[in-house]
Amino acid sequence: MNKITEQFRTVLIAEDDENSRVLLENMLASNGYDVLCAANGQEALALAKANPPAMIISDILMPVMDGYAFCRALKKDGKLKHIPFIFYTATYTDKTDQIFAFSLGADRFVLKPTEMSELMAIMNEVFEIHKKCSIGSGVPIYSDSKLEFLHSERLQNKLSKKLAELEYQKKMLHDSEQRFLDFAEVSEDWFWETDKDLVITKITTGPTELLARKLTDLATKISNQSYPGETCSKYLKALERKHEFQDVVLSFTSTHQQSLSIRFSGKPIFNQSNQFEGYRCVGADVTEIIALIRKVEHLTTYDGLTGLPNRPCFWERLDLAINRAERYGYQLILFFIDVDQFKLINDTLGHDAGDQLLVEITHRIRQAISHPDTLARIGADEFVLIMEQASPSDANSIVLAILKEFERPFLVNQQRIFTSVSIGLSVYPDDSSQAQMLVSYADLAMYRAKSKGRNNFHYYTEELNHSACEWMSLENALRLAIERNELFLVYQPQINLQSGQLEGVEALLRWQHAGLGLVKPDKFIPIAEHSGFIIDLGVWCLKAVCRQIQKWDLLEIHIPRVSVNISAKHTRNRRILEDIKHVFSGSGVGLERLGIEITEHTLVEGVDTIRETLEEMHRCGIYLSLDDFGTGYSSLGYLKRIPVNELKIDRSFISGIAEQDYDTAIVKAIIALGQTLGMRVCAEGVETLEQSATLKALQCDFIQGFLIAEPFKPEEIENWLSNREITV
Repeated sequence: MNKITEQFRTVLIAEDDENSRVLLENMLASNGYDVLCAANGQEALALAKANPPAMIISDILMPVMDGYAFCRALKKDGKLKHIPFIFYTATYTDKTDQIFAFSLGADRFVLKPTEMSELMAIMNEVFEIHKKCSIGSGVPIYSDSKLEFLHSERLQNKLSKKLAELEYQKKMLHDSEQRFLDFAEVSEDWFWETDKDLVITKITTGPTELLARKLTDLATKISNQSYPGETCSKYLKALERKHEFQDVVLSFTSTHQQSLSIRFSGKPIFNQSNQFEGYRCVGADVTEIIALIRKVEHLTTYDGLTGLPNRPCFWERLDLAINRAERYGYQLILFFIDVDQFKLINDTLGHDAGDQLLVEITHRIRQAISHPDTLARIGADEFVLIMEQASPSDANSIVLAILKEFERPFLVNQQRIFTSVSIGLSVYPDDSSQAQMLVSYADLAMYRAKSKGRNNFHYYTEELNHSACEWMSLENALRLAIERNELFLVYQPQINLQSGQLEGVEALLRWQHAGLGLVKPDKFIPIAEHSGFIIDLGVWCLKAVCRQIQKWDLLEIHIPRVSVNISAKHTRNRRILEDIKHVFSGSGVGLERLGIEITEHTLVEGVDTIRETLEEMHRCGIYLSLDDFGTGYSSLGYLKRIPVNELKIDRSFISGIAEQDYDTAIVKAIIALGQTLGMRVCAEGVETLEQSATLKALQCDFIQGFLIAEPFKPEEIENWLSNREITV
């Protein structure tokens, strides 16, 4: 709806049916109107004189003064006759009623039911017409005597129809009562009667505990989990007004200490003088049905493991929370909580242990929350918290409390487990007023918290949105990089520490973007991993390495082995071996010239799924290296289940090996482990002679790093081999 001007704010409703009046009142109020309500024409006329409205919407058949009489009286008043007037009715109406309404000076004649949006459009149209030609509009076109005649004729017509309908209804009621009596004789339902004071005086086979109780007293036992206050209020209001009520559910304990749920409905009884005599009620035992409904509702809206609201329930509650925040003008803060390294723990200890850990994590998070807000589980290890009426300082306190809960280890299957969470936060309405965007922004912020080292939190910022756009742009460009010939490989030598001879080279992928220049691997490799394009990049690297070995062989440059880094996704994909065989088949290059490097995290994330593949690679003569060893959740069980040829010590342990006893002890242990298991050991990131000497003394087999050579282009290797000096 267009913005309402001050001139057109107040609308007067004349309607004797309460439900229709309340529905219309709520609709107008939600669209910005001030609403006056009257139950008949006489009340409406008095309100109009006291506070002239911008428009009147009136029913026709009403007690005391009907809608036609109200419109006639209004049009006779010089101060009120130009107020736009709309008849909104459905009672015994035909075309003649519409003609008569316009003859009285009404602007529109609208039949119920009408879509609220359509009614609003009609109101706006009438407003526009009156703004353009306010003088002379809405005036009766017949004389007063003619209107009196037509009014009487129309009213008589409607009353006749109403009397005919009442007579028909009387007959139907009589038939219905007779059928009811017939059904009652064979029904298992309970039938009650009350006196005029609402005291239950008669009951059939139902619970005798209800005898002598007042219907108003039963309000305390009304059961409705969703809207208990609303249901009770409607019930008491119906009793107060002597109206009927339907499907009220009572929950109480019988004299036999049995929990019962009864659904009952009641109808007021009046004598011929229209004096209230009491209620007749019917009830049924719905204990099992209610229990089943509640169970189904719980299963469909709550997570079976943690008991928290699930994803659909969360979205519903978030929408309601945003509506409340908008209505009352307060902030809402959304927490996106992700358990760090949960998949590794789940795969290592088993799914039962993972489930137990999630239950304990839920308990810890709940302990940290002081507000009665919604905590939901929306993914395997993803939780969200809706915090209403909270400031960022309140949120900070909750975040710190949650992080503190994870400082203590979890005890799962008699094992102490340390884990943490990364938390992203978004704020309504500062970041967005849309539920979907709030969740997306909190999710982005959570990933930023992970990138900061996990066990951290981060608020959403525009910078994150920019980073996400940059990520998408790079992902799209990366998919085109192969066909645009923007990718190339560089090679870094690996040297035997004892002999100083070349053991092999490691192929490293580089991307020369046409517009951005050289894009660092740590920027585009995570994008490729996340998108799944990393498998295509792995195949491209295998093809490039195979071609390069062929070229070196033609130039009689002997490179014993070229190692290629293969991602966890590609390794777990059973087509990896097919890809290798397809690339090297018919090339003249033996598979013993190929090295495959996988990370320790690859094993932790699914050793059982890749063991057969690795064993087949080993049987084909492919050299297998376990890269970044010592940085993951190391387990000797993995090493004895897979045919690894080489352990590569991560560079983070090498940088301090000559100065720090801690790093030296770790490296020494890894070398000893490799020797015990019959595996060779290579140290990455060797940059100084002191590091090389220490590694040599510890009997490390190979080294690789800037001390030997920086990664070089393929055509540079012949010159390097001819001129290099053995410095190890």
